[in-house]
Amino acid sequence: MIAIDWSKIRSLNGSRAEGFEELCVQLARLESPVGACFKRKGTPDAGVECYSVVNREAEWGWQAKYFDGFGDSQWRQLDKSVKTALDKHPRLVRYFVCTPLDRPDARISGKKSAMERWDDHVAKWSGWASDRGMAVEFVYLGSSELIERLSRPCNIGRVRFWFDTRGFDQEWFTARLDEALKTAGPRYTPEIHVDLPIAAELEAFGRTEGFFDRIKAHARDIRKRLRELGYAESKVVEPSLGELAVAVSTKVEAVLNSLGALTVQPAGRLPFPEITAQVKDAESTLLSCERDLEAKRAKSKKDEGLSPDSDKPFRERLQRLYALATELREVSDLLIHAQDIAGSALMLLNGNAGTGKTHLLCDVAKQRIAAGRPTVLLMGQQFISQEPPWFQAAQQLDLRAFTMEEFVGALEAAAQAANCRALVLVDAINEGAGRLIWPSYLPAFLAHFERSPWIGVLLSVRSSYEDVVVPETIRESAASLTHHGFAEHEYDATRAFFIHYGLDLPSTPLIAPEFHNPLFLKTLCQGLNAKGERRLPRGFHGITATFDLYLSAINQRLSSTLDFNPKYTLVRQALEDFAKEMVDTDRRWLSLPKAEEVINNRLPGRDFERSLYRGLVVEGVLVEESVWQKETVWEDVVFISYERFADHVVANTLLDNHLDLETPALSFKAGGSLAFLWNGNEGLYVSSGLLEAMCIQIPERTGYELISLAPQLMENFWCGGPQARWWCKIFCVKF
Repeated sequence: MIAIDWSKIRSLNGSRAEGFEELCVQLARLESPVGACFKRKGTPDAGVECYSVVNREAEWGWQAKYFDGFGDSQWRQLDKSVKTALDKHPRLVRYFVCTPLDRPDARISGKKSAMERWDDHVAKWSGWASDRGMAVEFVYLGSSELIERLSRPCNIGRVRFWFDTRGFDQEWFTARLDEALKTAGPRYTPEIHVDLPIAAELEAFGRTEGFFDRIKAHARDIRKRLRELGYAESKVVEPSLGELAVAVSTKVEAVLNSLGALTVQPAGRLPFPEITAQVKDAESTLLSCERDLEAKRAKSKKDEGLSPDSDKPFRERLQRLYALATELREVSDLLIHAQDIAGSALMLLNGNAGTGKTHLLCDVAKQRIAAGRPTVLLMGQQFISQEPPWFQAAQQLDLRAFTMEEFVGALEAAAQAANCRALVLVDAINEGAGRLIWPSYLPAFLAHFERSPWIGVLLSVRSSYEDVVVPETIRESAASLTHHGFAEHEYDATRAFFIHYGLDLPSTPLIAPEFHNPLFLKTLCQGLNAKGERRLPRGFHGITATFDLYLSAINQRLSSTLDFNPKYTLVRQALEDFAKEMVDTDRRWLSLPKAEEVINNRLPGRDFERSLYRGLVVEGVLVEESVWQKETVWEDVVFISYERFADHVVANTLLDNHLDLETPALSFKAGGSLAFLWNGNEGLYVSSGLLEAMCIQIPERTGYELISLAPQLMENFWCGGPQARWWCKIFCVKF
């Protein structure tokens, strides 16, 4: 049990009095009647720290005083607060006074006890209320009453927060984040930041001030379009839209008023559905207005034969109606999406390997904690045993003595004290032992957080593992978000990375799919920088040199962390072994056990965490996935992470083993070891990516284009025809 010592309550903003006030507000929120509208006040407080509107009419108010005794000064303070509350809250029917003191009642002759003085003041306050036509019940909540409330099971975490002050403050959140960032390692690069739209989605989920401000900002454009429409109406008397124009203005003004009234709402139901309904109503009236104007325009054309000049008022107003309709449609779509994201307490963030999910969560957590918003980041790779997730999470958070219920309650108290939604971010639940523990434990784990409307939980998972790790019922109930890396933002990303590493910007945009991947781009830039290069290899054939740079950078980094001689190109050798095994099995992947065996043969005798296989997975060169096999069985398999990279490794392996450098054409003749590229008789699937890699690497090795060594490709690839000839010309001749 945690001892409740009012003199040692957690300080808030450097003040124990503010801490006591906030605790009383939190208890008041719990005591607020079901269905009541609870309001927290700031300073000045008009006589109440908070109040509840009950049955839309009556109000309950709470006042907290961190007194250390009852003297004349304290009673004067209470008188002032009560008088102000009666003046400012005329609907007040119940008024709670909270102090950390019990009222003595010694009943000593000639001396009034605190209990008696309370009764006297209640009588006086009741008289003040009566003079104002009010009937108010005054309720005292002292130390005993407050402790009784804190002793209830629902407040066990709240007691931890306010009286076991070893965690959940700014210093603790920062320390836990620093530990998580160290675990993230190279996946988080704070010094290189690229603004992506997905960050705004996480702001919406966190219900930040910026999120609400962005929604309110749309009112400005709507009002501008409404004024333009009114200006067009005022210029011409005929043809007038009459009542419809007035209805449009009235309904759009209602939307503007609702947007203007939006405030930050960390918990509870959001008003977006109601505002969306208002927008839809305004859109409907606007459509009727458009139809009416079109009808009048058509009638005038028929009856009077409008000239271009006389038709101008119709065109002008229609254009402005369309502009207003467009703004309303945009805000309607925004509100619907905002409700889906911010209205959910659970989010699933998915995406392919290396797209930057870890970087995003680290960056969001860092920004939120710096802003004083309670945020916890748990790293999936640290869930390494099959123990229940909370036991492992508690170790990451240095909260081994906490139950999960205590943690959730304490985090909720921290969120309420900061007046913002708290977030629990769990990165990469498919990593570590996640594939074993989360499918069974995730529903129970999340159920603890569902009890608090002040906490949002975000789980990131690699797309291919989402169906395996996350139960279907949870996937259906969660808001879903996909991270596409730098897709559609390649220019900004390339610029940021190249400038940071002191490289010359490419002369043309890097639109190759590998450059969508933040991890690839970062590793490539590091490789160029380490070799003293200032620019990417030029030309289409430079893709092989680009991959060489990439592998060299990985090899250099792993040689340091895994302690092997960097002159040994173990990374390239291991990938060539991996590719050879893929060629032998005619698959694009290896089973996980086989992949570990093949890779680790190049650096044997290491435990898992310091193995070459683990290093290549952490660096993003290899990707673990789960694929569906027959008889409803999932199998863990391993890919080379980038498809074009994999094609080049496979092509390189095939050419090393089968290309006759002296007479290269022999390798492609019927019966030759590389004839399968065109004859289809080996039953092997030849992807366009592999052929592209061959078209690049063969000229680099032999000086001959692939099409000159294997002219049959012109007719046989993709069953011949114009498409095959076009493809071969593009990749074998032009480049």
